[in-house]
Amino acid sequence: MRSAIIDQSIKGLKSLKGYNGYLHYKSLMESPESISDRYYGRTLEDGIKKAQTITKDNWKRSFGDVIPYKNIFLDDTEYLESYRRGVFFSGPALRLNVAPKGDVTNSYVCYRKGDKHLSLIHAKENDLLFSEYAIVVPLDKFLSLIISNTTAIRSQLRKVIAESLEKSREKFKQESKDVGNNAADTQQFLGYPTLEREIHTLFSRFEINSEYQFEQQMLDFMTNRKNLFVGDDNKKKLPDFSVYSQGVQLYQEEIDELDNLHRVRLTCREIATTPEKILIDLVNSKNTSVVLCSATASSWSVVSNCDIKYLKQTLGDKIHMLSKEDRETFDDLVDKTYPVGHNIEIVPIEKHEYQDKRESSITLPDKYRQMFSTDAIEEGLVDKWFKIKNRELKKTAKDIEDQVFQLYRLFQFIEAYHWFISHEDIHSMIYFQNRTGDKDKEQIQLLSCLIDGSYKEQESEFDDEIPYNWVNKHIRISKDLEDVETRILPELSREKDAKLMLISAYGSFKAGTNLQYEIPDGLDYIAGDNWTNEGDRQKKDWDAIYVQAPTAYLMMSEDGSESTYEKGLYNAMLVLMMLYERGCLSKNDVAQWLYNAISNNFMFGEKRNNGIIKDKSAWAQTTVEQAVGRLCRTRNKPHTTYILYDKSMESFFDAANMEKSLTKEFRVLANYVIEHRSPTTIECSSDEIIRSNDANKAQSLLNRMRQIALRYTPHNSGEEEYDDDIDEKDDVPYNVLINQQMNQSYKQTIIKKPVIDSTDELDDVDKQLTFISKCYGQWNQDDKGCYSFSCEKERNNRICATGSGKSFSISPSTVRLDVLMKNPVIKSHFEKNGFATTWRAGGLILHPQILATDYAGEIGEEAFKAILLHYTDCSEENIKHLEGKDYELADFVITNPDGSYKVAFDVKNMRPDANHNDRNGDMPTALKRKIKRERLGCELITVNMLKLPASGMDEIREIGGVIDENGNIICSAIEQLQNLVNRTKR
Repeated sequence: MRSAIIDQSIKGLKSLKGYNGYLHYKSLMESPESISDRYYGRTLEDGIKKAQTITKDNWKRSFGDVIPYKNIFLDDTEYLESYRRGVFFSGPALRLNVAPKGDVTNSYVCYRKGDKHLSLIHAKENDLLFSEYAIVVPLDKFLSLIISNTTAIRSQLRKVIAESLEKSREKFKQESKDVGNNAADTQQFLGYPTLEREIHTLFSRFEINSEYQFEQQMLDFMTNRKNLFVGDDNKKKLPDFSVYSQGVQLYQEEIDELDNLHRVRLTCREIATTPEKILIDLVNSKNTSVVLCSATASSWSVVSNCDIKYLKQTLGDKIHMLSKEDRETFDDLVDKTYPVGHNIEIVPIEKHEYQDKRESSITLPDKYRQMFSTDAIEEGLVDKWFKIKNRELKKTAKDIEDQVFQLYRLFQFIEAYHWFISHEDIHSMIYFQNRTGDKDKEQIQLLSCLIDGSYKEQESEFDDEIPYNWVNKHIRISKDLEDVETRILPELSREKDAKLMLISAYGSFKAGTNLQYEIPDGLDYIAGDNWTNEGDRQKKDWDAIYVQAPTAYLMMSEDGSESTYEKGLYNAMLVLMMLYERGCLSKNDVAQWLYNAISNNFMFGEKRNNGIIKDKSAWAQTTVEQAVGRLCRTRNKPHTTYILYDKSMESFFDAANMEKSLTKEFRVLANYVIEHRSPTTIECSSDEIIRSNDANKAQSLLNRMRQIALRYTPHNSGEEEYDDDIDEKDDVPYNVLINQQMNQSYKQTIIKKPVIDSTDELDDVDKQLTFISKCYGQWNQDDKGCYSFSCEKERNNRICATGSGKSFSISPSTVRLDVLMKNPVIKSHFEKNGFATTWRAGGLILHPQILATDYAGEIGEEAFKAILLHYTDCSEENIKHLEGKDYELADFVITNPDGSYKVAFDVKNMRPDANHNDRNGDMPTALKRKIKRERLGCELITVNMLKLPASGMDEIREIGGVIDENGNIICSAIEQLQNLVNRTKR
């Protein structure tokens, strides 16, 4: 599915997206009066004028009166040959600057007075550019503007299409009735009014080139959801910021090197949908079930599979997986179909390591020399081969490591072929390696002939060069299934004494390919429980297999063609973001590897990215599992099936990846590898990196959610953007309201469920924050719920792996939960409302930033509410949480009987010994409080739950403590609350 989506995405013209695409859409809007009003009336013209207003206002906020010039030129013309830069988007919540590692400059789109073009400049700070340019806009903000304006135009066109489609269908129904009643006097419709027809009808009014591409983009825009619907009743549409819903867009600064002024085209490569989104839409549609059944269906890896974890978290109990008991029952039943007495022998093939890697020490190990025929050794042919091959590798290998790696691959073949030729009971063997055998054809033919002695039968002699025309009768090299089925399998079926080794690559045959062959007369084999019809000629599986350690994990093929490069780049764009979604990579990792991808220098591996170890292990294990699956197609077997494996794959085998149904052959192999492998040391835990990345991602999404939800609260104005805010028809935009609802859901979830055993405990109410599962991690708690974590202070306190930053710990006492629970009124309120009164050990717990800030604030607010309800005559009905433009002006207000506001409270749960001064860049507290009071029309009282040592700056409007460190009530605070709240003064 992913390959098909990528192929379809590549077909979309890059030039009809990005800035050039926006200019095309803008041109559609320029002359509404020249478009026919037939069919649409004024609807289309009104929609165009509305789009013009929105796009002009958006553009003016950044560029003033400067028009959207068609041309952008690169002012700095250095390093054009290696010039690779861009901006990467995955929806409105993620944007990354893609540039060379260590490049601290940013890209800016600028305008110089008097120019009739825009300029692309790179600088560390925009302040350096204002002396020369009148307008300076960061490239990512410029592209957000382009996306927003393009979306605004499409949104208006969508309204026109939706309205006309509804009318067309009504007319079609009426015309159908008229035809049935023999009353029709016109024929307007040649077919049922589909969405595609309606889109075509609209764009045909513009009489433009690339009409088909515009129509496809519009169809995708109207049908490609970017939201989740949560809850069975009264479904709520919520934004899903995952890559699976948002897709990916890579905007690249492409330099036209033939243009004398170095024109820049801000092109866009885009993948708009994903298999995960398609599966979710299918499952959520009525009367549809989806069955995922393959060797990869339950693989943890996102490189070789869908993201099963995301599907499970999103669909919840709609996802059903085989239980452990079901798997064991199924595997046991399958095992019983195997023939009695069938053995599986596992043969490890060592990876030879040269201890001394100086060139003079690279010699042919005696172990491998002894595997050649005695005559070949005595004639000096073996040493001659090694001398020639080693000399060739010195010239072609990148370095000594590459030279040694190439030799290791050949040594593996020597040992595997020696095993094959020296075991008479092996008639058929598959040799799976990472690359196709035709690239090593001459080496394979030469080595096999020198090992089995058939070099004597060759037409030419082995002189000073590797012979190109030697052919070993036992070797078959193929990557084509049809060739295997028509040429190689019949050879095995014709003669019981046939002995063939098929050399191929992992990717040559699809996972479900059948390679069994018909049993020749007289062949010794054992039969199991066959389900064949009488008279059918029986087939059997191959006798042996060799599997090399897989290395093609997320690789970009390099055959020099543009199509291969594009497909590799699109795949890298999507999979890197899937690994980011999983927590395997950070934002910086994604940005750097995207730069490597567009530079065609993509050597992706676990040595540079410890976070991918878990995913790569699952991928490698699945790759080997699929290969071994070629031996598991029938129940007719040799007495012994041999599985030879490259020992360098041992580090990839993980027992956690075996929690699924497995074939007998692969289960035996995997258990053998895990039991016999050498202990491996990983410097940094993959799980720890994933947990840290998830914590930072959750914090980033929470910050953005709050920024949108608190759009109308007093704060210093900055460079805030709301580029996903399209529908302005309501007083408060929909995305502001929905983010407020998500925030309220989040606050209730964290106070009730700071610790969970698994994400299965999160229900639809909790999932109103669509990324709530990202807010939890498997932190190593002690029996009191305390755990340690590390932060990078120089990077805004980002969570990091142990040893990479300063260590901290967090516990119930850190957030004052233990003190609050000492007060019986507060504890009773928590128990009554289902709020956690402690942190139980084990399972998943909220990330430390969430506990220290949001959770601490929420328990403080509820604790104060408990005191208020108990010690004053205020009831639940009198407490109001603010919404819309008043959201979070206060934590809550107390209302009068007529509904007016009596007093508002802003509750804090700060540490008494903490610094309570305003942070740099914040709006001063006094000014903020003044603005809030004026907007609320009542007094705003700031309350801290625990007694503060210092006096406040306004003791009338501040209560510096409601309880002491022992949980006891502070009487003066209660008296002050009663004076503020009670209708009847006490």
